[in-house]
Amino acid sequence: MDIKKRWSQIKAQPVAVMVINIAAMAVVYMLCRLFFFAVNHSYFTDVTFTHFINLCRGGIQFDRTALLYTSIIYIAMMVLPLRQRNSPGYQKAARWIFVVCNAIAIVMNMADTGFFQYTNRRTTFSIFGEFSHESNLASVLANGMLDFWYIVVAAVLLIWGIWKIFVRAEGESRPASARAYYPLQAGLMALAVWLTVVGIRGGFTRDTRPITLSNANEFVNKSTEAAIVLNTPFCMYRTVNKKIYKNPHYYATQSRLDSVFTPVVMHPRTRGEFKPLNVVVLIIESFGKEYSGFFNPGLEGGTYKGYEVGGDFTVKLNTSNLQSDTEVEA
Repeated sequence: MDIKKRWSQIKAQPVAVMVINIAAMAVVYMLCRLFFFAVNHSYFTDVTFTHFINLCRGGIQFDRTALLYTSIIYIAMMVLPLRQRNSPGYQKAARWIFVVCNAIAIVMNMADTGFFQYTNRRTTFSIFGEFSHESNLASVLANGMLDFWYIVVAAVLLIWGIWKIFVRAEGESRPASARAYYPLQAGLMALAVWLTVVGIRGGFTRDTRPITLSNANEFVNKSTEAAIVLNTPFCMYRTVNKKIYKNPHYYATQSRLDSVFTPVVMHPRTRGEFKPLNVVVLIIESFGKEYSGFFNPGLEGGTYKGYEVGGDFTVKLNTSNLQSDTEVEA
């Protein structure tokens, strides 16, 4: 079959055209990730090629969720069983909606490429609260665009690219009879809706449903590498309406706090020979493997030390059942 004729038949099917545009946008998301890694490579010098491929592979599912969220209006326009979907006016509106929504996503991704060096993480919705009281935002944005002009250029090129490569549905779709057309299109719509929901939720398995920011840790060796796996639109969507920590200011002064919470250390008197009947378990909360140099001998060329305690620290036990002062050193 002639390739040109086959391409015309594909373009006549709105759902097929939608899949092509979504797939093209997925490539753009990956290009944003590659650009992010290239600009911030100094923060990921110990990431090998094989590990980077694994990070990108993990990032695909986060890109998929963000892309489906961003393109939800366009998807709805293309799967509705309407014959008008192939009309020039309808496709023009679909093109503008698709490009504008995804252009915003590109801007978020590219802006975070420069902002990462100040936060070492992907930006979340909390940024709107953090900068809500700033009076010079326009000046900050202008200076940022000048400092990172190459990021601005890259963002403009990507947005221009998705406008140019957008595929419009055109031509008469088949079958032409209403008896066959509407049942078939309704079935395709139901399938598209189901796949969209599955994609937004994170996949078919319960392990990543719904997928969250923490799922990125499955692919990383260090916490900062999660920024490679994630994308900024996803982080924004998943943190909307999340409560931001605010200092409750329970105590007005430090002296007032000390008067309530500073403990009085008492040294019990020796009452005979010490009996080692106590078992002390020290639990370091949230101290994961990635923070220890001992468990990561291969990171940073073998120089990674993690978080270290300067010198010995002593835990004094002061319980009534001890026979004498006891120290546990670590």
